[in-house]
Amino acid sequence: MRNVQTQALPVSPSLYLNKKCLQKTLTSAGCKPRLAEFRAQLTGRALSRKKLAFSVHARLAQNHCAPLIREDPSLRPYTDALNHRFDRYLELKHQIEGDCGSLSEFALGYERFGLHHRDGGVEYVEWAPRASSLSLMGEFNNWEPSQYPGTCDDFGVWRVFIPDQEDGTPTVPHMSQVRVSMETPEGRVDRVPTWAQYVERCEGTDYHNGVFYNPPENERYQWQHDKPNRKRSLRIYEAHVGMSSEDHGVATYNHFTDNVLPRIKEGGYNAIQLMAVQEHALYSSFGYQVTSFFAASSRSGTPEDLKRLVDTAHGLGLTVLLDVVHAHASSNTMDGLNLFDTSTGLYFRDGPSGYHDLWGTRMFDYGNYEVMRFLLSNLRWYPSFPPLPRTADQSCPVLPSPAQSCL
Repeated sequence: MRNVQTQALPVSPSLYLNKKCLQKTLTSAGCKPRLAEFRAQLTGRALSRKKLAFSVHARLAQNHCAPLIREDPSLRPYTDALNHRFDRYLELKHQIEGDCGSLSEFALGYERFGLHHRDGGVEYVEWAPRASSLSLMGEFNNWEPSQYPGTCDDFGVWRVFIPDQEDGTPTVPHMSQVRVSMETPEGRVDRVPTWAQYVERCEGTDYHNGVFYNPPENERYQWQHDKPNRKRSLRIYEAHVGMSSEDHGVATYNHFTDNVLPRIKEGGYNAIQLMAVQEHALYSSFGYQVTSFFAASSRSGTPEDLKRLVDTAHGLGLTVLLDVVHAHASSNTMDGLNLFDTSTGLYFRDGPSGYHDLWGTRMFDYGNYEVMRFLLSNLRWYPSFPPLPRTADQSCPVLPSPAQSCL
């Protein structure tokens, strides 16, 4: 980590960047603020301007909620609570924009975390602060748990690098199954990488393994159609891909593309809403107990098959909405986020408030910096499928609840 000399800031650390946040900017956040801005944040003059700007935003909170109260007067007794939540949102937005420049940049965690082939090898980055050692294992090394150990920074972010073979081919082949192995206070455990972009059921078991998904260029889907323009009104057809066939078994993305999309278009709909696309080990949960948030369910095919479905829908003029479940997560440990590095918290609230007794699931800690990065990046991940240019206005809203992501 770079040696950063800072002075104590005469403001609340919850509102402005303190030393820890500035260091996080250079390490855990993976952002690169301009040097001039970095220095300016250490001056009282710059902080005064930020304080003034923030106070103006905070004063606008009550006015911002006023239209909502007028629309639904029954919310009037909760005005203070609504204003408090909006103030809190402004604080967090202010902090994130100070760290990374924008919510949009903050929500690009999938470009750094997870498994990627770059710089002459496969790089794996994972947040696991309770682990004392971490390594990647899989079919590529006969599941040897300690062959490729990682290094850790001050914020519990681990990096494993596996060099390519001498002929330039990746040591970790495309579609090979992998798991992360960690030494923790509770002993050695192995888990599915949290940012895995594809997972498959391990043969002969009831759990999933991560998959290094890195198709060659000639196997990557080539987009043919532009995303439809925003519609003034929506006529939405809600669908579950796996249940879209009259045949026994789980239907595929390709079946839905070829047989169901044309009928939806003919029925006069202009949008589809897809359920249960995010990977979920328990099929009967209808996709509401997600185990791998960045992985499209392998029951119905590959990410390229899903891209073909979305692209074909766009060609028919259909807007595609994807159910995104951020209200809770599966309590699975072997193939979910629960107890990832053996801590009961990490992505979730610690204690009783971290459990949903009726669903038997875990509740996210929405105030945690890395959890916010994970969930916001997840909202941006699926809309990144169509190759759109990155612009400053493609920011992601804070939606810690079941939502729809527009593809």
